[in-house]
Amino acid sequence: MKNSFEFRVLCFVFFGMGIAILTMLISVRASAQDVKALAESEGKMVFYAAFNANDSKTLIDGFKQLYPKIDASFYRATDAQLMERILTEARAGRNLWDVVMSTSFYGHNLKKRGALAVYDSPERKFYREGYKDPQGTWTSIYTNYAAFGFNTRNVAKASIPKSYADLLKPEWKGNIGLDSRPYEWFGTMVKAMGEEKGLAYMRELAKNSQLRNGRTLSLSWSPPASSRGRSPLIRKPSSR
Repeated sequence: MKNSFEFRVLCFVFFGMGIAILTMLISVRASAQDVKALAESEGKMVFYAAFNANDSKTLIDGFKQLYPKIDASFYRATDAQLMERILTEARAGRNLWDVVMSTSFYGHNLKKRGALAVYDSPERKFYREGYKDPQGTWTSIYTNYAAFGFNTRNVAKASIPKSYADLLKPEWKGNIGLDSRPYEWFGTMVKAMGEEKGLAYMRELAKNSQLRNGRTLSLSWSPPASSRGRSPLIRKPSSR
């Protein structure tokens, strides 16, 4: 594929009762030792992650080694599940999380609802514009590059799409699999193409695509028997 578009996974800090080592819930700038002392006085940090469980555990284990006086734990779920859980906790007045890692779509919603605290990490100054919130409520921790994969057993090399425009060709109708909720990819594509052109492109692509709920299901999907014999193209993020 000629072009690939990136979307970012962000780390947010919660504005509420909990105090984590990554959270600064005071109006003045505190030293690292002050923040550490506040976190240790509470003794607990809960990390909500839309990250795979193994990587989440690695982060928590490393945190415990650095700050053994803090009981750190994580809860892993999808972005949508984390959002619902956070909002449910907020409605009940019982906020249980301290730090959340999610994608930009859900993070934007949390920021709009006033759920995030400002944390000006010393490392933020090394991030260029676009990878951190100007107001200091989030910082990007890794970037995914969205790309299309294809079945090499059924798609001839000469037939591989060379651009996003190629996906609109009639021969790919019914043979393109898309995650049913690719919010960041959709927004990035529209931004890159321009709103008018981008939305027009997405409407045409929708006519050729099959939506699948979740990446695992997308990767296991096979095109209908009435298709032209090609296994589907799958839109998926590449490795970090």
